Amino acid sequence: MPVGSSVATTPALQRLAAEFAGVCERERAGHHDDVHHLVVRLGTLESEIASLQQELSARAQDAERRGEPPAEAWLTLRYPREEHLSTTATRERRTVAHMRAHESARAAQRAVQEQLDALLAEQAHAIAQVRARADAARSRVLRYRDLIDQKAAVYRHALVRRHPQRTELIDGWNTQVCVIPAWATEENPLPFDELAGARA
Repeated sequence: MPVGSSVATTPALQRLAAEFAGVCERERAGHHDDVHHLVVRLGTLESEIASLQQELSARAQDAERRGEPPAEAWLTLRYPREEHLSTTATRERRTVAHMRAHESARAAQRAVQEQLDALLAEQAHAIAQVRARADAARSRVLRYRDLIDQKAAVYRHALVRRHPQRTELIDGWNTQVCVIPAWATEENPLPFDELAGARA
């Protein structure tokens, strides 16, 4: 194949392809460095959220249990120093204690729910930041691809005008100079799995 028909046969295009590959690697590495602290935090959040979800389940069960009507025997139970209380006063005291215990359990449940909601919101924000920065890195790669393609087009235009194998060059033309890495495509975005090592 004549020089100029593809990257494989053309040193000038090889240099452009190498330049693009270098840019891609710098963008990928730069993105990893840029989001390192976010990925570390996401790993911590994942553990904290799982723990709070378990605690919330336990708190909900406790609140539900404490919300059940108390047993009649407990309502009329007199504790030490309550022997002088009437049955009505005893029942009122036990009822108030039951209501307070139930409300305390519900307050504890709400507190855990608020903590969980805050962590989930932080997690969503961190994920959005990582994805936004990945999108920015991909955008820069695609813009640079366009620049390399423009340079290649200028080179080939000049080459065709004076190439001794002009017809063969045009017939065998391979216009792909830049190979977009998988991470820079929407089908294969920068995954969190690639950054998993940063969580350790």
